[in-house]
Amino acid sequence: MNHDEPGARRRWLAAAGAGLGAATLAARAAGPADEIWPPITAFPSGRWSPGRWVWADLFTEDVAASERFYAAVFGWRFEPTAALGGRYRLALADDEAVGAIVPREAGPGTAPGSRWMPLMSVEDPARAARDAGRNGGRVVVAPTLLPGRGEVAILGDPEGLPFGVIRALGGDPDDYLAELNEWVWLELWALDPERAARFYAPLGGSEIERETDDAGTPYLQLSSGGFGRASIRKTLFPDLPPVWIPFLRVADAGATAARVRAAGGRLVVEPRADRLDGRVAICVDSGGAPFGVLAVQAEAA
Repeated sequence: MNHDEPGARRRWLAAAGAGLGAATLAARAAGPADEIWPPITAFPSGRWSPGRWVWADLFTEDVAASERFYAAVFGWRFEPTAALGGRYRLALADDEAVGAIVPREAGPGTAPGSRWMPLMSVEDPARAARDAGRNGGRVVVAPTLLPGRGEVAILGDPEGLPFGVIRALGGDPDDYLAELNEWVWLELWALDPERAARFYAPLGGSEIERETDDAGTPYLQLSSGGFGRASIRKTLFPDLPPVWIPFLRVADAGATAARVRAAGGRLVVEPRADRLDGRVAICVDSGGAPFGVLAVQAEAA
């Protein structure tokens, strides 16, 4: 099957568009006030990078299957935590925390399927929540202090896409090029990229930059602290929901694509010579969550 065909991508996007179902679970996930949450880094920097996306949670209906997939493809290992009564499972790449897996159940009004939800570093989650509500978004989970982690809020953007904001306890991770099998980039496929950029940029104090890719296609980039943080593109399928696509840094996109297939995932965009010299692919994990892989050379950072 050619996963570059429009029909294949439409089916993938339909599965990925779970709306605020994942965030609704997060609303129930706050847990007891004295519950200890794992920090987003074992080495807090004492510094914060507003506008930088510093964490990601995978909401999935099959935790065991998701763990098998990411262990097989990226070598991640998983540890239980005290959060959510032990249901919040930390994902580690070479002992560095890269995210967590959270169980979810599809209920009335929510579509089945897994999805990654990113979290942005902000100076003040309460202010970010107010600004989101004033600018066409919504507050799904009000700013909440999670002991051990910091202050977190779950928001929805004007197109209904869930995301989080965080003021991490002790500071964000150091601002460096991701190591292999860690998150290196984030891309939003939006119905209205201009509106999306205007919504997200103020939350983290980001600048909006206009860029053009190798194929001559324009896109918007959110930048803060002198670095690009995320790109925003117009989705090819305006009748389907928008989606965040987080990218993991890999050594070889083609080899990773082969492991994705072997582990039960799918390829939506194959590595091809006419796309960044074959260094990029967009995949779907075994539970239906979209993500990308990108081979980045250290000297290109």
